[in-house]
Amino acid sequence: MNKLKYSQIILLILLAGVLYGQSNGSLAFKKNRPQDKRYTPGLTVDMQYRMAEKFFLIREANAGNPEAQHELGIRYLLGEEFEKDTTLSYYWISRAADAGHISASYNKGIFLMNGWGTKWNPFDAYSEFRNAAYAGMPQAQFIVGIMFTENLIIPRNLDSAYAWVKKADKAGYEPAKDVMQRLIAAGAKDDDAPPGNGKENKGETGSEISARSVLLYINFDPDTTKPVTDSLIAKELLDTYSRLPGSDSAFTNLTSPDSIKLDSTLIIAADYGSPEAMAALGRIYEKGLGTNPDRVMAAIWYLRAYKYESTLGGRLFNEILGSPGLINEIESRVYKNDKNAAYLWALLTFAGANYKIGVEDAKKILTDLAASGYVFALLDLAQYYYTGSYFTRDKEKAAGLLNMAYALGNNEAPVRKASYELRDDFNPKDAALLVSVLDKGIEKGSLIAQTMKGYCYQFGIGVEQSFTGASRLYMEAANRGSKAAFSFLRKMYDSLRPTSPEFLISEE
Repeated sequence: MNKLKYSQIILLILLAGVLYGQSNGSLAFKKNRPQDKRYTPGLTVDMQYRMAEKFFLIREANAGNPEAQHELGIRYLLGEEFEKDTTLSYYWISRAADAGHISASYNKGIFLMNGWGTKWNPFDAYSEFRNAAYAGMPQAQFIVGIMFTENLIIPRNLDSAYAWVKKADKAGYEPAKDVMQRLIAAGAKDDDAPPGNGKENKGETGSEISARSVLLYINFDPDTTKPVTDSLIAKELLDTYSRLPGSDSAFTNLTSPDSIKLDSTLIIAADYGSPEAMAALGRIYEKGLGTNPDRVMAAIWYLRAYKYESTLGGRLFNEILGSPGLINEIESRVYKNDKNAAYLWALLTFAGANYKIGVEDAKKILTDLAASGYVFALLDLAQYYYTGSYFTRDKEKAAGLLNMAYALGNNEAPVRKASYELRDDFNPKDAALLVSVLDKGIEKGSLIAQTMKGYCYQFGIGVEQSFTGASRLYMEAANRGSKAAFSFLRKMYDSLRPTSPEFLISEE
């Protein structure tokens, strides 16, 4: 029997493509195909052949041929000569993997990682990827390397991560080159990979396949040895929006520091709650890029970016706060009834960076600013009332303040309100409508919306439950700096974590 058509699915969390080799390969039946066009009345010779091929493929799969099982699983997934069925697809690919088929092990890992035709289980997925990695498949080696960076499935070990990615690179896997450099920069040592202890497989070798890498090493501790340049701010903004579904493409022209400019797109993104856009606005006001320099407004935008868990925002805020004369400038402008300065004065007090007034004075300033319609004060006051920070918790008052902010044209307010309602009511009657508010926020770069949509996927609130969808959104938000998203992600993984020491992860 000739070798079955060799199909490969190359994915990293999301499907990146299906590649074929020997597209005209077939079962032995093809060689001896009957030439009599009347073989089956009403059917063409081609239809007769396809029916016979399906019959032989199913027969071989049932007989235990792992190549046939893998091929049948692929065809069920793609709907090629068979009706699409992810459950049957997983069944046959799983049988092939259990029989030692390397590509099937890799693909089984993808099914488990995405919850296709089976329950989502990243730990079982890791075991399958590891088996394929030890058997020499470079794509699997690359993924195992990535998993050693995340501290989610297995403990983070950058040395092991580098060793596995290096193996993939030596095998010619192109995406590994960039990742190797990033791992070295993160502190990995250039050592050989640990000896293999997975299942060996002598019956198949990995093929040449390309895949899209979505690796982003999650590190909440910024590298303070490198200066924050305009180009770095522009790159962070561009990288974020290039990954958001349906997001604005207006930032694709950010190719140099000079391309950062004050425009409506940037303002709208910040207005929806994008920390990257906030940091960019801070730099614009600090340096006077297309507008008059204003250190107070720069500090406000940097601080707001930091409040949204932007590591760059935090560094930039600390830097500008230490600039000569800024505190005196803020105080002077407060006495001139400058609302921006008064807002920053109050927040510096809450942050313990301003001892010239007390917390009660800062609370009054924030309350008065909110009453006057100052949007930033409305948003922060709503958060304080909702969380019970500095003020007695009052969710109704928080909702009212957000309504006021929205009435004044702020777009972050409805995203926050939707998030509060989805968390508090858990599954409100208008959950689907609230989720649509989050979707709009995600398109514009809202980090809160991205994290909350992951929460909705995790618990099936307003959307069909999907641990894969939750994991993807949490991971994307965590890569943007959200510790809250990473905490949700870790808890979701912990709910399935095996007791094996291999998977035990200590708290960071």
